[in-house]
Amino acid sequence: MESPYKKKIIEIAVQNDAISPTFCVAKWKQVSINLTAGLTHSCYHPPDHPIPLNELVNNPSALHNTSFKKAERLQMLTGTRPEGCAYCWKIEDSPGDFISDRNYRSLELSTFEPNVYNEITSNPADYNVIPSNVEVNFSGVCNFKCSYCSPHLSTEWKKEIDHYGPYPTTVPHNSVDYFKQIGLMPIPHKDYNPYVEAFWKWWPSLYPTLSVFRMTGGEPLMDVNTYKVLDYVIEHPKSNLNLALTTNLCPDVKLRDKFFSKLELIDQNKALGELTLYVSCDAYGKRAEYIRNGMDFDYLVDNADQFLSRFDAKNGIEFTLAFIVTVNLLSITSLRNLIDKTVIELRRKHNINSGREYHQRVYLDTPILHSPAWQSIQILPKRYRDILRADIEFFKDRVIIEHGNMTDEEYAQLRDFEVAKLERVLSWMEQGDNLSPEKIKRDRADFYKFFVEHDIRRGTNFLETYPEMADFWDLCKEAACQ
Repeated sequence: MESPYKKKIIEIAVQNDAISPTFCVAKWKQVSINLTAGLTHSCYHPPDHPIPLNELVNNPSALHNTSFKKAERLQMLTGTRPEGCAYCWKIEDSPGDFISDRNYRSLELSTFEPNVYNEITSNPADYNVIPSNVEVNFSGVCNFKCSYCSPHLSTEWKKEIDHYGPYPTTVPHNSVDYFKQIGLMPIPHKDYNPYVEAFWKWWPSLYPTLSVFRMTGGEPLMDVNTYKVLDYVIEHPKSNLNLALTTNLCPDVKLRDKFFSKLELIDQNKALGELTLYVSCDAYGKRAEYIRNGMDFDYLVDNADQFLSRFDAKNGIEFTLAFIVTVNLLSITSLRNLIDKTVIELRRKHNINSGREYHQRVYLDTPILHSPAWQSIQILPKRYRDILRADIEFFKDRVIIEHGNMTDEEYAQLRDFEVAKLERVLSWMEQGDNLSPEKIKRDRADFYKFFVEHDIRRGTNFLETYPEMADFWDLCKEAACQ
């Protein structure tokens, strides 16, 4: 028996294919904008492309409606796969009947805008769209140095690279000079930024149409523009807006308290429909801290618990939290603990039972890490697939299809579509069999080179943190020393 949600996903896939086998609402109605470097892309899977400054002069909406993106929209309408959307095409081409994010995103966006299909098909591909789902990176200021991040996205990363130089990997993933050459190094956060200026010109006309507005970084809780948005919302209540932040949820106590005080005002003023924290966390305990250098795992979980405890639906605003687990090869050995001991435990404590229906307040998403390649799950030995496969069976055995008399414990468990996303991760992992031995060897060598240097620079110890991965470490060491 399929859940109502999964049935809706299948229905939206049929609706998309009726327009074109490559159609996706996100290319029109969703945008992620990196204002630090003048880059934009639809949803968060395609690679960034530059925002031409000349297109912004008379049209600040060109932060989204670039000529490049308009050409991709035409491709989608005519059944051609835009190259930048390879993430979804790979999922759709995988063995098995997997649903890609093309359809998940389309369902989400069409829920906010029921007339969106008619709007898109009744306008030319090059019209200037007013998006309903906008994600903005105002600044790269960050207090973390996550292992798969880079100096163009984190000021702490840049400080380290300025001091020690880039890591000795084949691809200069952490080289400031490399990112300057390819146009990804940001405008320093204290300097004048024409893209931020264009955004604030666009904001008054954009704000009334928004269904979802998401701030990311860097760490948005450390950026002045975040609080400017919060103040604007307090002064201009919008009851149908879902405001979201992608955060490491580990700011210093002073900033955390400042943020919570703004939320108090938003809650009191009933200024939103929903506020969601997207919390990035890829493993459990000390393993999570190793991946995302700067994290205090217990502090993160305590802050999540405080957020859910202090802010609920009593004033009409839904306050929710979503764990974004970017599955990489350092996630696998503690993924079950992260989900079972953190996500499900918080669901047990904070899901709302009104007596008539439940309200989910703690969500889970499991996107797959593709870059850097040396941290991809595809280069792990096959025994790690067995770990994930066992985890999937563990959660699948506890899945309950939603019904009218669910218990609190049943409602805390994963849904079928959440388990399906884990199965999708496993399928991607198994596609590692298609990689050439030379590529696997190179990526494993880079893994060893990177984390040896990581441990020296940061005072960490891979084998003490991941003793269960000693076999993989030895394979990588052997590859690096040949």
